[in-house]
This record gives sequence, structure tokens and C-alpha cells, in this order.
Amino acid sequence: MFKSLAFKEFAIQFVKSLSLDEREVFRFWCSGIIPGSKLDVNLSYDGEILRLIEFLWNDDKLSFTDLSLLRRFLLSVSRCDTLEELERVELKIAVGSIVEDYIESVNDFRPVQMKLAGEYTNIVEFLATIREGNQELISSIIEVPSREVNDNDKILENLDSAILDSQLSWSRVASSLLIMGELYASFRSVHLAENGDYVSMFSESGASECLTVWMLENGGLVSKACIIIFHSVLYTAAICD
Repeated sequence: MFKSLAFKEFAIQFVKSLSLDEREVFRFWCSGIIPGSKLDVNLSYDGEILRLIEFLWNDDKLSFTDLSLLRRFLLSVSRCDTLEELERVELKIAVGSIVEDYIESVNDFRPVQMKLAGEYTNIVEFLATIREGNQELISSIIEVPSREVNDNDKILENLDSAILDSQLSWSRVASSLLIMGELYASFRSVHLAENGDYVSMFSESGASECLTVWMLENGGLVSKACIIIFHSVLYTAAICD
């Protein structure tokens, strides 16, 4: 099954949006990738098309770091509407990957190579760098809500609300990711988490939706990564007021 709720929701809507002709094209698209016996499905049933996507996911033809197969298919059938939704999901997963790799890098659980964020390792390294100079501020943000609310989900809910109510900027996005990573790391068993656990947690949050929508409207991570890197001012206090 899909580990990412964000991708699972997308996959369901993706299947529902396909016409019978598009479903036939998708089945043909999967030939040579999925064994022929598994391609013998009733194209009228959403569940059977969804199982094809599940097979692709379980066989690593689709993953947190590579949804290109679906992107190529959507381009081939000129489904620009669904392609835009896929881009949003890809960005949400990428941002969740940055949070996950940040958590594991600062806790020395994955010191050699980032496995999820990939091309965004410079952002992970940037977050780790600004963390070093803001320990006192980070501690004050994390400890106060922890004393007031003995509920991890409630703490994240409060953070979601703070981000949703804030006026976002690239520096605010960077500080939001830093604080989210610190909060997750403070009350989750990082060493027990498998790759993708934090991506899944992040993608289910309101903050994830807010941050990714804003980033898409402002160029996405690829075109704006350099701006995040060079914005070294941390506006954490403003986020958590």
C-alpha cells in the first residue's frame, strides 16, 4: 500500500478522472513494466486501475523520489489539469523529504547520504546550519508548548495554525521547516522510523498544504532553492507568536 497519504489521495482522484480510452492508454503504458497477467483488468472498475498503480509503487516504479512515470503518461494524454495536481503532490513529498532528511541528519542517523531529499540536500544542509546559531530560540519554541500541552498532535496542530495564519515569505518557509523538523524530532522515535515515515506525517498536516501551495505560486523549490539558501535570517519568533 501507499505510504504517503498525499499520494494515495492523488492516485484515487487520478483514477476517477480517467476516461475509458485514457484507462486503455494507461494499461498499454504499463505493458512491459507490469507482468501481462496483472494487466488483465476490467477498465470500468476504479479499484482495478488503482491496483495497477499500487503494483508500480510496490515494485519501485513509482516512489517518493520518482513519480516521472505518471508525469510522462499525463503529458502523453494531454491531461494538464491532473499534471498540475501531480506537481503539487510531488512538491509536498519533496518538502516532507527535506524535513525527514533534516531530522535524521541532525541526529546522525543518516550521516553519509541523504536518501529522500536528493537534489535538495543543499536545503537540508542550510537548515542544519541555521539550527546551530539558533539553539536558544529553538529551545524556547519547543519547550513552552511541550509544558503547556502534553499532546504531540496538539502541538503540531498549534504549529499548523501558526503557519496558516502567517504571511509567508521564503525566509518564513525556511524557518517553518526548521521548527517543524525540530518538533518532530523532539517527540518521535527517529531511530525507529523507516524512510518515508516523516514524509507521510508531514503530508497529512495543514502546514504542508499551506507551504506547498505558497511555494508553487512562487516558483517551487527548484527555482527558489538559491533564495532559501541565501536567506539566513531566522524569523521563528514571528511564526510562533
